Parts: sequence; structure tokens; C-alpha cells
Amino acid sequence: MAYSTTIKKRPQRSGQLGKNGGGGLNKKGQTVEEAVLNQQAEDLSSQTTEQVQMQQWAGFSNAEAMLRYKELYSLGHYLKAHYWVKFAPCNDNLIGLPLFTDDLAGFLVTETSLPLIDAEFEENKVGAYYSNVFTGIREPDIQMTILETNDNRIINSLMVIRQAMVNDDGTINPPADYAMEITIGLFSKKFGFQSTAAERNFIVAPTQASLDGLTSKSFEILDVPISFKVLKPYQWK
Repeated sequence: MAYSTTIKKRPQRSGQLGKNGGGGLNKKGQTVEEAVLNQQAEDLSSQTTEQVQMQQWAGFSNAEAMLRYKELYSLGHYLKAHYWVKFAPCNDNLIGLPLFTDDLAGFLVTETSLPLIDAEFEENKVGAYYSNVFTGIREPDIQMTILETNDNRIINSLMVIRQAMVNDDGTINPPADYAMEITIGLFSKKFGFQSTAAERNFIVAPTQASLDGLTSKSFEILDVPISFKVLKPYQWK
């Protein structure tokens, strides 16, 4: 009589190797497969970190470059858009000039230059060599663009100053009749006017202004580009 024998296999738990695979869990509760994979991940992570550390950024290692970046970022910065301009009469002249009607004219300035230093040197030759000797400081023209308003305060102001420069008979008036004061400076984005930089005062007169590019095809807001000649340093007032 034949007997049939059925052998029931014990189900293999998920994540556990069979008899020939070394089965069981390690002290961390990991199977052999999990332990191998985790070890490989750690090795790869360690290798990647070392490779990144050896990379050069602007001549520095990654760690040194990050340190430099943080130091530079902590210095802060100024923005070109954060400037301010003030107009004022010089020695109580030009009273009633439309530009001085209120303190809003400075906010109409859309572009401006701010002279800092323009030093002159004289070249001297001594033997076979040349040397340069400081001889003085010049103040370059101030270039400014101002939005025009409905009351034509910018154009009308220029016409008044022009009449103050020269009489109808062609005679020329002294600078005291047409000079004006301009103050230009920068303010901090974070601290506002509590922290200003490069604030300078100038005694100036307009030297050139022209409305170029007027055309019926344009619907842009009218602005007036003006060049101001620095007549003398403010401290000589």
C-alpha cells in the first residue's frame, strides 16, 4: 500500500532570508539584506561628502567658500534705487522757483549721478622714471533725469534760471543770481534715512537740457534730462 506524504513548508517571514541566506535579525532589528543596503548607503554618503569637500569654489574648498559667502552676505549692501535728492535756493536767490514750491521735486528724479572723486595729477619725469603728483580735484557734471508734472515745474524752472543767467540786452549776471543747491545721497534699505552714505552737497547751475525724441508715436511719460555744472565746492559757500 502506497502512502502519500505532504510536506508543509513554513511560510517565510517578510524581509527574512531563507535557510541558506543566513536568516534572522541583527541587533538593530535588520535583516542581512537591509543591513547590507544600509551599509552601502552610508559608504556612498561618506564618499559623496568627501568628494564635495574636495571641490574648489573660487579657489577655496566647499567649506571655506561657504564660510566666505556667509561673511560677505552679512556685510549687507545698498541698492541703486535707494537714493534721495533735495533742491534748495542758494543764499535766498531764485525765490518762487517752481522747483522749490514743495519738497516733492526730489522724488521726481528717476536717474542721477553722484560725483565722488575726480583727482588730477601732474606727471613729472625724474631721470628715466615718471612720477605723478596730485594737483587738485575736479567736480564732474551731475547728470540727472526728472519727470515733468502737469504744472510744468521742471521746464518752467529751467526757463526762469535761463532768464536769471542773461539779461535781454545780452549782459551776463553773476552766479549768485542763478546758482542753486543740490544734495544727493544714499539711504539704507534696512535702516532707511537713519543710515545714509555718500551724502554730498553741491552749488550748481543747469548747463544743458533738451527734450529730444519727441514723437507722436510715443505715449511714454515725459522726463527732462539735465546736466548741472558744479560751480564750486559746497564748503566754499
